[in-house]
Amino acid sequence: MAMAYFDSAADRLRAAQPILEKWAEELAHILGRGDIGGALRITLIKHNTASDSFRLQTGRHTGFLKLFNKSEEGVEGYRRERMALVALKGSGVAPRHLAHCDADGFVLSEFIGGRTLSEVISSNNALAWTRRLGVWLAKMDAKAPAEPCRGNWAEYLGRYRGLAPLGDIAGAEDALYEIPLCGMALARCDASFTNWMVPDMVTLKGVDYERAEMKPRGWDFVLAYQALIARFPEHGEALLEALADGFASQHRGALIADELSYLARIVLCARLEHKQAA
Repeated sequence: MAMAYFDSAADRLRAAQPILEKWAEELAHILGRGDIGGALRITLIKHNTASDSFRLQTGRHTGFLKLFNKSEEGVEGYRRERMALVALKGSGVAPRHLAHCDADGFVLSEFIGGRTLSEVISSNNALAWTRRLGVWLAKMDAKAPAEPCRGNWAEYLGRYRGLAPLGDIAGAEDALYEIPLCGMALARCDASFTNWMVPDMVTLKGVDYERAEMKPRGWDFVLAYQALIARFPEHGEALLEALADGFASQHRGALIADELSYLARIVLCARLEHKQAA
């Protein structure tokens, strides 16, 4: 029988410990790829209001377990995280799903080591990493489950909260009426640089999918540009060019990088104007 060893006695472990001890043998078996009886070492590595995240180690094998609480936020976060990792299993853009438990609300996946994008990106290398991020976004679009939809970006953004009316931005409404929605696809809806891992200083892996939902294809591109321009305003338009270049180099579908770039500019302007008017 596998024994669970906890590296921390933090208050956050009090609610999690009974669940992790109950599943220790099964978790060790999954991570150990069939080995029986290995000790399971459990380390709390981060937490938020909806979940606690742990590194699990047994022998040479390591996994990542996210345990969601029973709050409304936690229940919904678990549903989204489980749905996304199951859908993206084998895609290469996200951690490999290993197991999940609906009753106790946890998801087990492979552990992605290395540093976060937030730790490696700087003003000096921002354009190179932005291009790599564009490549990741194109791969994500290719692997994410999708479904058809009708409409255009003007109609969609017209219903979106937190944006100034498109009519307040010269030419935007008419132009976006001409850009159709190319379907709905699973989007991560999270452009925090801490939620991309860089395991080998080249490859990006997207982690943390508790905000994931179906959005018009290209939505994560729009969010990524907003995060980039907020952190590196000194690079301005060059960021969008690098993001679009990386995306176009990998994408083989219906999305057009130039249209996504125009859309990203308009959404950024609409958000800024809404904030100024508030």
